[in-house]
Amino acid sequence: MSIVYLKSEDDLKQLVSNKDTLVLVDCLAKWCGPCRVLSKHFETLSVKWRNDYGDNVVIAKMDVDDSVFATFCTINKVEALPTILFVKGDDVLHRVVGCKVAEITNTVENLMAKKDNNNSLSD
Repeated sequence: MSIVYLKSEDDLKQLVSNKDTLVLVDCLAKWCGPCRVLSKHFETLSVKWRNDYGDNVVIAKMDVDDSVFATFCTINKVEALPTILFVKGDDVLHRVVGCKVAEITNTVENLMAKKDNNNSLSD
């Protein structure tokens, strides 16, 4: 379940209900060239992240042209594409605007390292 195609905000709420899961909400549009380029990178990265983190990292693709996501996009100030929101539970931890693969990769690694450090401190 590394890449999920959202059909409703309820789909997203279900994904983020697991507080251990880092959800990358990929706000995209079918007509967006940089979004298509990033999608190809996500196909590769999803395999790597699944191997590294199991089900604790999920990419959730959201077509912003679908009216069911209008409220979400307004609340989260999605104004340019692609926009990647890094969400855990109810919190947006970080955002990346644009096809910035290195920044996205580094952010996932940093956020997952913090999770690992927090878990080892509580043991």
